[in-house]
Amino acid sequence: MKDIVIAGIAGSGKGTQARAIREYLWSQVQYFEPGSVYRALASNDNIAGNYTKAYTNKWLLVPDGFTQSLIWLVFSCLEPNNTLLVDGFPRMYSQKKMFDTAMSNAQRDFLVFELVISEQEAMTRLANRMLCPICWTTYSSLLHGEISTCPDDGATLQIRDDDRSQEAIQERFKLFYQDTKPGLDEYATEGKLIQIDGTQSIEAITQEIIQHIS
Repeated sequence: MKDIVIAGIAGSGKGTQARAIREYLWSQVQYFEPGSVYRALASNDNIAGNYTKAYTNKWLLVPDGFTQSLIWLVFSCLEPNNTLLVDGFPRMYSQKKMFDTAMSNAQRDFLVFELVISEQEAMTRLANRMLCPICWTTYSSLLHGEISTCPDDGATLQIRDDDRSQEAIQERFKLFYQDTKPGLDEYATEGKLIQIDGTQSIEAITQEIIQHIS
């Protein structure tokens, strides 16, 4: 089974789809989502947390050297018989090169699935999502109804800092097309990119992904 990379603009459903795939594949999958790792680091008052906060508080990407170390850590933990599920990475062309090299060295094959939605749809979704500050799970009133606490740990859900203003969201859209899209276009020329209609049901998208990797 091929490894899975899920891509798309903010609000396209990457995290939701990653959660659905994890539930579908269960013990066969190992999950990597750099954003949650950085948010967890930034929640701590130590050298790694303070370093991370210096970038994430300004909605900037953590430098490549730090990311390279994180990739090394991920691949040192990866079991050869498990499927690697990557959520929202690589985000920059330099990160694509790091990831491609790591995958090549590990002799692993993968497909990249871009969830395609309009910016208008993405804005609607982002306006209705909140984050658990303990387990970092994202919830949406569009999917889960009127929800204010995490059903797993009871924590009060919060609006993500990078969802608080339209200016911040528009900047993330801009960075996606500027930094992420060139790498996706290259994956397309390599035959590794599959675009999926991100407005379908969660189940329909999951089944489409599973059919491709199987």
